[in-house]
Amino acid sequence: MEALALSIGRHFHLKSPLCSSNFFPMTSTSPIVKNTSHAAHLVKKAGFLSLPGELRSYVLSFLLCRDLLRCASVCKALRLTYISSSQLQYIVELSGQQLLHVPNTDDHTATSERLRLLRDRAHAWFKFDLHSFKTIFFPTEMCDERKAVIDGHFSLWDKNTDLAWIIPIVPKRSQRTFAREWSPGTLSPMRYSDGVFMDPTQNLIAVVYFVYDETAYIDLRALDGDSVHPQAAGPKLILLGPPGYDETRFATTRTELKGFGRHIALRRSLLVSRVETWASEMWQLQIWDWQHSTTSNSVLSDTTRLGDFCFLGSNRLLVVTIDLKIYSIEDISQTPQLLACFQSPERWLVKQCLLPMDDTERRNANANANANAEQKIDVHLGP
Repeated sequence: MEALALSIGRHFHLKSPLCSSNFFPMTSTSPIVKNTSHAAHLVKKAGFLSLPGELRSYVLSFLLCRDLLRCASVCKALRLTYISSSQLQYIVELSGQQLLHVPNTDDHTATSERLRLLRDRAHAWFKFDLHSFKTIFFPTEMCDERKAVIDGHFSLWDKNTDLAWIIPIVPKRSQRTFAREWSPGTLSPMRYSDGVFMDPTQNLIAVVYFVYDETAYIDLRALDGDSVHPQAAGPKLILLGPPGYDETRFATTRTELKGFGRHIALRRSLLVSRVETWASEMWQLQIWDWQHSTTSNSVLSDTTRLGDFCFLGSNRLLVVTIDLKIYSIEDISQTPQLLACFQSPERWLVKQCLLPMDDTERRNANANANANAEQKIDVHLGP
């Protein structure tokens, strides 16, 4: 109980957290209690352990993980409070996995479910089979090109030759598989493409290419054919140049295309020249809801060097520069909303963001998107 007293005292600035005077302060007009047994009874009734379990759990949630575990280890009643509270266990689990809690008012997932997901992911490493693997052979000149493993498939695209292919490696029994190869010059209407993204879970291949006036297009096609994807809002997504610059003042130096569920994002590195000044670098990142619109106002841009970016589920985006920033991309009609910014203790730039989403989350994101689409149709057709 001493650990609890010291910890709560630090958080609530009480001289004696467990003293009854904090619950029943004495004043000059308060009657003096002469019955010592009755006074002892009041002190006992006013103790912290006499509070309802929900209130005890709420107070304990303000403690650091270390102090919380100390309290649970020295008092049986507090240990029972800890065991019966998903919130307290969630705090300890986050700290144990060295994770930070980011407030999200749009996420209504129960704390018990979040706790289960955290523990399942931590325990998943124990199921990893080091002896289960498959060897894939491909040309050595393509070793440094863009590769991805999604839903049991291995995809590769070489910018120099404009060669792309996808093959199944560890598909599930009931899963549909794809095995295709695109020869140079067949990915886009132009001679070469500038980016390729494949998603077997949605039978999608997205291809970026530029026309001569630096206007970018992203074709949305089906993996199993050359037709427009049946769930796409249109045959192509359109990206114009950065605002404030005409076509003669900037040039694209690098592109990268990524997607997750209903979202596709294009990162574009630019070399911008102004009148009577040296050329400078900037980046532009635009996100589309490709199943509902071919245009988007969800754009980020900056002159700080961009290391990488990746999706955190179906409605969050992680952008890695010198700092790590998390954005909400719920509403594609507006600029992404900054939710959190984490400063690195070392001012170095992360070159690659390795945070793959597992197949379960990807399928859930697609299922939720389809369910929302069906719900909208039902509402539209209803009386």
